Amino acid sequence: MTLYDEPIVASLLRWSWFAFTVISYVALIGYWIKRLATEKSEVMMENNEIKVELAYKKAEKAELRLLASLNALAKARDNETGNHIIRTQSYVKALALRLRMDGHYTESLSDEFIELLFKAAPLHDIGKIGIPDYILLKKGPLTDQEWEIMKTHALIGESVLSASEVDDSEHGVVEKAIKIAGGHHEKWDGTGYPRGLVGEAIPLSARIMALADMYDA
Repeated sequence: MTLYDEPIVASLLRWSWFAFTVISYVALIGYWIKRLATEKSEVMMENNEIKVELAYKKAEKAELRLLASLNALAKARDNETGNHIIRTQSYVKALALRLRMDGHYTESLSDEFIELLFKAAPLHDIGKIGIPDYILLKKGPLTDQEWEIMKTHALIGESVLSASEVDDSEHGVVEKAIKIAGGHHEKWDGTGYPRGLVGEAIPLSARIMALADMYDA
C-alpha cells in the first residue's frame, strides 16, 4: 500500500493533523517575525545603523524560512503540483512586468510589489494540504460533492496563511500570499469561487495569479 492508497478515514485524519501542524507552524513563525519587527523598530529609535541592518537580516531570514517550508509542503503533495508551482511563479513575474511595460497598473506594479508577488506565488495552492488524497489524486472527473470539497482549498489556504498574524505593512509577502491563495479562482464576471468577486474587487495579485494558473493548466 502506498501513501495515497490508504482508507478514506485514515486519509481524513492524516490531512486534518497535517493542516493543524501547518497552521501551528505558520503561527509560530509569524510570532517570531513580529518580534523581530519590534526589535527592528526599537533599534531604529536608537539610530544604530549596524543594529538596524542586523534586525532586517533576521526578519528576512525568518521570512525566507517560512516561505521555503510552506513551498516544500505544497510541492510534497505530488510532483506535478511541484512543477506547476515552479512554472507559474515565472509566469506571474512575466505577466506583471509586461503589464507595467504596457502602461497598466504602473503605480501598483512597483519592483517591490513584483518581487513580493514572485515570492508569494508558490503558495497559491497551499490550501490543497487540506484536501483528502482520494479527491486530490483521483483519476478521472470528480463528482459534484467532491468538486465542492476541492474548491475549499482556496479558503483553507487563506486561513492557514492568515494564522501567521504577520504585520502586513512590514511583511507584504504574506499579505500577497493570503490574497493570492484566497482569490486566484475568482473570475472577472463573478462566476468564480470562493466569494464570487467581480472585476477589480478581485485583488490585482490574485488576478495575475489566476491567469498564470489557468495558462499552465
